[in-house]
Amino acid sequence: MNGQKDCIYAIQRNGISDTVCGIFNFSKEKKRYQPPFKANAEYRILLHTDWERFGGQTREVIGTYQKQVMELAPFSAILLKRM
Repeated sequence: MNGQKDCIYAIQRNGISDTVCGIFNFSKEKKRYQPPFKANAEYRILLHTDWERFGGQTREVIGTYQKQVMELAPFSAILLKRM
């Protein structure tokens, strides 16, 4: 559990061959969050609930993610896979 007062929660699931992370913003405001990613780790976004195809305002971008700070839309979630 992370950022409880800001309504931001993050979970990580380590499997035998894959690691996935879910980051959730349960507030009604846009939030910035710095996930505890390892340095130089690359992640691919599997799902972003604020993508335009789901009626949101975030453009879907294919590729890997290395930023240290994420912007989360209100009531949104992002699912990432470590590459």
